[in-house]
Amino acid sequence: IWIFNTDNLQLEIYNFQNSTTEIATQPIDDSVKMFFNNYNFCWILTEKGLLQYNVYGSLLNSYALENVDDFTYSNNTFVFRKGQELFAQQTAADKSQLIVLPNELVIKDFSLTNETLYIYDGKNIYTYSLTLKN
Repeated sequence: IWIFNTDNLQLEIYNFQNSTTEIATQPIDDSVKMFFNNYNFCWILTEKGLLQYNVYGSLLNSYALENVDDFTYSNNTFVFRKGQELFAQQTAADKSQLIVLPNELVIKDFSLTNETLYIYDGKNIYTYSLTLKN
């Protein structure tokens, strides 16, 4: 499993069956807000941007981002939250696209699965089909 060790500021892959840390990255020198992972990759959101690591602990990509509070990822698409606005971006694209939502919708949490965006407002879950323009 992927863990972020706050004592030494390293991303680690921990083998719970053997109780050992198999891989550890170099220390991350920026304030970590959150991280998201799947089996092969882990993305860490920092104050300066987004870092992508592989299962060997190697830094693959670094994306410069400003004022991002949260994000999710699915099928080569990121969705970033800045305040109460959501933006979508393909991994290879340079520019994000604003996701137009109803003004009264409050975003407490969100997730992306394939091309379906789920938004939780504290009481209800809303689903939106996410189609990005090229």
